[in-house]
Formats: sequence, C-alpha cells, structure tokens
Amino acid sequence: MWERDENLGVEIEKAWARRNPGSDLGGLAENLKQVAFALRNWSREKFGHVNKEIEKLRKELDDLEWEDPVGNRAAICFKVKQLNEILYREEMMWLQRSRISWLKEGDRNTNFFHRKAMWRAKKNKIKKLKREDGSWCSDQGEMGSMVTDYFTTLFTADQSINFEGVVSLFQQCITEEMNKELMKPYSDEEIGDALHQIGPLKAPGPDGLPARFFQRNWVMLRKEVIEAIQNFFETGIMPDGINETKIVLIPKLAFPETLKDFRPISLCNVLYKVVSQCLVNRLWPLLDGIISPNQSAFIPGRMITDNALIAFECIHAIQNNTDGRGDYCAYKLDLSKAYDRVDSGFLKSVLLKLGFQCEWVQRIMACVMSVRYSVKVTPSFTPTRGLRQGDPLSPYLFLFVADGLSALIQDRVQNGALQEMKICRRAPGVSHLLFADDTILFFKADQHQAHQVREIVQDYERGTGQLINRAKCSILFKRKDDTTAQDQVKRILRVELDAFEPKYLGLPTPSGRMKGMQFQPLREKLQKRLSAYTEKHLSAAAKEVLIKTVAQALPTYIMGVFKLPLSICDDLTSTIRNFWWGSEKGKRKTAWIAWKELLLKKNQGGFGFKDMRLFNQAMLARQAWRLIEKPNSLCAKLLKAKYFPRCSILDSVKSANASATCQSVLHGLELLKKGIIWRIGDGSQVRIWRDPWIPWEVTLKVSSRWGRCRLHWVSDLLNSQGTDWDRDKLLRYFNEADREDYKPMTVVEGKGKKPARPPGGRSDDGRGRKDATASVTTRRGWQKPEDGWIKVNVDDAFVEQTGTAGAGVVARDMEGSVIFTAWRVLFDCASAKEAEARACLEGLRLASQWCHEPVILESDCAQMLVIAPPRANVYKEVNAILADSKQSINAIVDQRHARKKMVPNSTFSKECTTVVPSDEKNDGVVVHDDGITEPQIDMTDDALSSLSMMA
Repeated sequence: MWERDENLGVEIEKAWARRNPGSDLGGLAENLKQVAFALRNWSREKFGHVNKEIEKLRKELDDLEWEDPVGNRAAICFKVKQLNEILYREEMMWLQRSRISWLKEGDRNTNFFHRKAMWRAKKNKIKKLKREDGSWCSDQGEMGSMVTDYFTTLFTADQSINFEGVVSLFQQCITEEMNKELMKPYSDEEIGDALHQIGPLKAPGPDGLPARFFQRNWVMLRKEVIEAIQNFFETGIMPDGINETKIVLIPKLAFPETLKDFRPISLCNVLYKVVSQCLVNRLWPLLDGIISPNQSAFIPGRMITDNALIAFECIHAIQNNTDGRGDYCAYKLDLSKAYDRVDSGFLKSVLLKLGFQCEWVQRIMACVMSVRYSVKVTPSFTPTRGLRQGDPLSPYLFLFVADGLSALIQDRVQNGALQEMKICRRAPGVSHLLFADDTILFFKADQHQAHQVREIVQDYERGTGQLINRAKCSILFKRKDDTTAQDQVKRILRVELDAFEPKYLGLPTPSGRMKGMQFQPLREKLQKRLSAYTEKHLSAAAKEVLIKTVAQALPTYIMGVFKLPLSICDDLTSTIRNFWWGSEKGKRKTAWIAWKELLLKKNQGGFGFKDMRLFNQAMLARQAWRLIEKPNSLCAKLLKAKYFPRCSILDSVKSANASATCQSVLHGLELLKKGIIWRIGDGSQVRIWRDPWIPWEVTLKVSSRWGRCRLHWVSDLLNSQGTDWDRDKLLRYFNEADREDYKPMTVVEGKGKKPARPPGGRSDDGRGRKDATASVTTRRGWQKPEDGWIKVNVDDAFVEQTGTAGAGVVARDMEGSVIFTAWRVLFDCASAKEAEARACLEGLRLASQWCHEPVILESDCAQMLVIAPPRANVYKEVNAILADSKQSINAIVDQRHARKKMVPNSTFSKECTTVVPSDEKNDGVVVHDDGITEPQIDMTDDALSSLSMMA
C-alpha cells in the first residue's frame, strides 16, 4: 500500500541518511530498526485510518454532487480519483492480510480479501487450551505461560544422548574440491540472488521488514547489506538480535486442544534469511553425492513421486506374494516433533565426520545456535536444540539427521542381520524409504527381523534425540496371512494401530484395483475448497483464475501417480463446471455454452480450462518420460526388473498382474509414444523399419517399404566415418518423401531419445518448424574480455530457399587483436534456429583447437535465447546440436560458469552473408597466433549456456 505513494522513496532515503556507521550485521540491523520506526510514523501521518478516509471522501463527494453536479464537475472528478486510490490501497491492505496467493489486486475484490483475512484471524486465534489434568484454560495470561513452558521444555537438549555410535557409521564423502567451492568468498551477485529468492511479501520477522523492502530499495541498501553479510562469512560470528525469531502457532487439526496440535512456524528476520539462503545455495548442488539414495526430499534430481512409486510397488508385492520365499511387511514410522528435537551436538559431529571444513561447520552452527525465540508478548528464551520451520536452511540440515537412520539400517543389511525386500529376483533390494522425516521400512515379517528393526529404532532415538510416536506407527502384512506371526511382530514393535496408514505421502495407499471410492477424498476436498468461496464476492475473471490455479491444480499431484477412474475425472469436471456457472438458492444456473467449448484455447474462443481425462494422461506421460530419462534411478531399475527386464519401457506391454501405479505409468506411455523419437547418434540401437526416428513424418517412422533390404540398423545408413548420411543408400532404398525428411536431420555423437513434438507457436508451419530467417540482435559495441581471456564471436546467415547457411568466427584478445578468423558453409539446415546452433558449435570446436587461453564465446543469436532457455525443452531441429555442443564443452579442461552478455558481431556479419552464395571454398581458418595448448572455455550468452546445459 505504501508503494502507491510517490514520496515513499524520499522518506526511506531521509531515514537511511541518518544511519550510524558499521559494517557488521548488528550495526545494520540497528540502522534498519530506525528506518522501520520512521516509516511507521510516516504511515500514521500520511495514511491515517483507511476506513475513515473512505467515509470522509464519500461524504464530500455526495455534498458536491448535491450542491451543483455540473458546476462542480472538476472537483467531483478529483474526489473520485482520490476515492479510487484509497479504495485500491484498501484492497491491497486486505490482500496482504488474507495471504491469498492465487488472486491479485485490481479486480475490485476487496470484500473477498476482507472475508478471507477475517476467516484466517478467526481460525488461527487460540481461544482455549487443555491443561495436563484435562481441564480447560481460557485466560490469555495463563495460556501465554503454558506456551512458554511448553516450548522451553521442547527446545531443551536431552543430556542422555550418546551419538558416537550413530556418527561412527557415516563415511567421509566431502572432497577437498567441494570444501574449496563451499569456502570461496561470496560475491555481490550471490548475495543479491539469495535476497531475491525470498518471497517478497512473506511474513516478516520481529523487525517487521519484509523482503520486498530490501528488493525494492536494493540500489540504496546494496553496499551495506553485502558488506555486513560478507563480514559474517569472514568471521563466522552472528551478532545478537539478528537471529531473533517469533513463533507463530498454526493449527494442524480443525479443532486443536493441546499445544501438540499446533505446528510452530518461525518468523525470521530477512537479513538472517539472506545469510541462510546463501549457505543453502552453496550446499544444495552437493547433496546428491552426500545424502543416502533412499532419501528423496530437497535433493536435486530426486522427486517425491519416486518414493511413492517404489513404496506402492513394494506394497503390491507384499499383498500378492505367492512365490513362497517368505512374507514381508511394511512398517510406517511416525516421528514426533522431528525438527524440534534435532540435537545440535549430533548435527555438528555428523557434518565434521562427513568431511566439511571446520570453518563451514562453524557458519552452520552459528545459524543454529544463536537463535532466540519469543511467542507473541511472552519473554524470549534461548533453545539448546531444534531446527526452525521457516528457516531456509533447516530442511537441508534435517537430511543429515535423517541419514543417521539410513546409516543404521544399511549397517544391519550389510552385516546380514536385516534382510531387505526384493519385489522380484532381478530387482534391487529396498530396505527403507525416506522423504524428510516420513519413513517406511520393508523387512521380512518374522520375530528375528522385528527385533532387529526395534534395535535400529532404539539406537536412532538414543543417538539423535528423535522420538518415535508409536501410537501413530502402523504396519502392513500380506492379506490372509498367519495372524499369530503378525501379532508377534506387532507386539515386538509395539504397534497399536490395527490398520495400515490409509495414505502415504498424501496419496491413497493402493489395495487391489484402484476404484472410485479410494479417490473420493479428492473429490470431497475439491468441493470443500470451492464451497469456501462465495460467488457474490468473486468476479468472473477471479473465478477463472481460481479454477485454473486452485481447482484444476489440486489433483495434479495424485494424477501424476494414478490413473483416476473416468467417473472421478467426470465428477471433478462437474464440480468445477457447477462452480463456474454458479447457483442461486441451491439451484444451478443456466449453462449458456457447452463445457467442451470452454476447454478450447482463448484464441479459439474458449477459456483454456483443462480436460481432466487428458490432463491425467499427460501427467502420467511425464512420469513415463522420467523413467526413460533417468534409467539408473532406483524407481526405474525396480520397474524394469519386474515388468520389462529384456526390453526398454517403450517396448513393454501391459501385464494383467501389474500394480495400479505401473498400469497408470503405462497409460501415460501410450501418449508419450505418439511424439517420441530416437535421436540418432551412431545408430547402432535404432531399427530402420520399426523404430520411430523420423521427426517430420506423421507416424514418426519410415514410410518406404523394402522387403528384401539387408539393412536393419540406422548405423547401416551412415558413411564410413559415422558423421553423415550415405547419400547413395538413401537414393537406393528410400522414396523421395523419406529422403527429404532425412536431409535436415543432424547426426551427433552418442545416443539418446528426445520428444519429437516441439512447443508450437503462432508462426509454426504445423510441422514444428518456423519460418524465421534472421536473428534479432541487440546493438552494442564489442566489449573487450578480461585480462588473460580470449573472446570468440560467432555469427551466421541462413538462406531458406536452399537450406544453406554460413558461419563466421573471429577470436580476439583483450587488446582487440585478432587471433584467428574462420568461416564455414553449413549444408542441410532445416531452419534459422538450426543454423544458429550449428554456428555456435563451430565456434566451440575451433576454440578448442586454436585458443591457448581461457575462452569466452559470444553470439547474437537472440532467438536461441527464446527457444532454448536454461533447463527448458528445446526445438527438435537443435536438440542434437545442443547435445553435440555439450560433449564438446565437456571435453575441455576447465568449464566455467556462464556470464550473461550478448553482443552483436557486426565485424563479420556481412562476410557471413556473402560466403554462402559466392565463395567456392566451403570453409577456412586464418590463424594469427599459432600457440596451441589445452584450452579452457566459458560461455557468456544465455543461448550458449543452453548449448552446454541440456534440459
């Protein structure tokens, strides 16, 4: 709301100008307190009470209209403008209080935001708490004391913990190179990026300043904030006050009774969050090589759905075991207050045992040990254990604590004391699965194995301070099994629940065929969510946004694992349709147009709503693609061993005995097969006549028919070097249509599969190609590289009629002296995009041959920026070239991070244009410096960064 006033920046600058000198976080925090105090005073003077201002303006407007509406026209227009501004500020105020993230201000939704804010306040207000003796307390003072006593006890370390036994099972895995990467000084850009990763309007900490304040005024605050944070990383000392934390209690149940029914969320100051986020950004890329593969939470490349698919396959095997090799069981653990019970001594010992440098561990522990908690107006206290829910660093640190359980289980498995589960003879063993603190164990259902599991759990409790809530633990056995043996296992493990947990990771636990009844909670949840929004408080535009961002997004997670029954998909569609058209006095309003018409894109006359059946299949296709793309994941290995051991998933067929999740993935695979092709490497694994590998064909397969042809593999169609097509064989065995389709296909090193269908566009010709013939350039002069670097500039020209392009390359040092120039004619280019990508590839190859210093590669291929951003899918014309470029870069000694610049290559763009039609020589290199050693490559263009990082 403040940002609507043009004087806000001036007020902040005036307050900031009165700051005291200081370069550490403590001094910066004091200066920010003064700024916040000044802004609060200014707000009271400037804005006053919004509701009173609105009433005042409305009265003045009524008086003007009553006196002389014609004569007072100018004054009336001015008052209307003032009133609209105040109303807009009111709307933004209630938006922030409502915490609605899917709907923005500006659509006259003040009433809706007000209702949601009031509902949140009413829901989260603690009116009474149950004492230990069972009586109720409603006095605010006594409840405050109860809260303080409870959390003081909860966050006090258990002195009986003996963690040496668990810590000894960890193996050092942090290398010297990793420690160097972690300990290198933080740059200004890293700190700025960390700040902008924080949600701008997330609830602020005790200082009251949200991240939006820092982000909006970053130019003014940048120097002091960066110096203070860099000072912390140099000294490792966290000043008092920076880690002050306010605890907010969020109810976990609809009707909470005791403090155990609330989740404590920590509100940290933004300055601390920036420090924490900087540590996370350094640690996160290394986690995949540190944390056990059984853990799937918060680790790059791992997904929650992997755990779900593995667990449901194991459960399916338990329930349908008929091979007589012994019955297994699934044991679901429930950890009580897992984050709050993390022992700092255990955490520090684990980090040191893994090989983290002492200075890095000191930084981590400074963030953990300098916390001071306060709950509303109660006195603050210092905890001696626990991680905060709300600290960006906490989820990643908890992984090391959870890995202690993995270490204990793996030690027993390796010693032969615990037998892990195999769903079939060829499958890898599965002993346990973790998603943060969500734990499930698989073991043989006998007394000996139950005793081993009980000892593991007890060792974990004694060594880490974690506590198992046995009242909520559950266990799953084979159906119609020996109940005596089951009772013995349950008694050993002290399991009280008779039935297994109905949900795992928020998904229904499968039992036999998945019928509509098992997905009824999803339908009820959607109905409940939509019923919370009263129709009269939402405009049509707001309802559209609500449907797309909430209603149709709600089943996304479950649709990525299960094929929902058609009846459930239809019920979800019906619920959304009824909400869209609305109701009056319990009766549905008239539907003025068929729902299928609203499913069309907006440019086709619809609203772009989703078809639930097709959306379900599309989400499952993503799961199938992940199995193809990550064949070495535990999930992919498990499914392959059981369902398609002698072929790829693309050649697999449905099995009547397959699990519900496997049948669902194969349902998604049917859609995937309609648009997936082989990308040709050496062609040794691609069958000419059977496999899909022709990108421009409707069927994706060869249309020619040659009954007696002895050629079976695509490798038979390549020349002797394996770098291009054998034109004679193409003429002999294939019809003209197929030969034309082969021409634009590029042969690359290696093998792989990529989707054949690119994202379409308005100028798409219907076959995935666009009629672009020139690159968009940003007109800036050539900028010299840094000292000791070589800059290689690349440009291209494309002639659409002939499919021919010209590539030009020039290398210059920091003085602008030319080291070499080169040109090359590129034949058989399918589009301008492919010409650009191949020109960049030529620049990479030549740089690796002729440059003896670190190299920066620049290009003006702005269109490549659009179609190939980092971590995004790219068009099929350039897929192969990007893969080849990646291999070229990996072959170079030192690959550095990309710097984002883009400079036009006007020096030789004219030369590129003239090479194509006139020069008889197809390529050439003119070398101006013949020193050759092993080169280093850096890529400074986002487009070129995409060449090195395949999505």
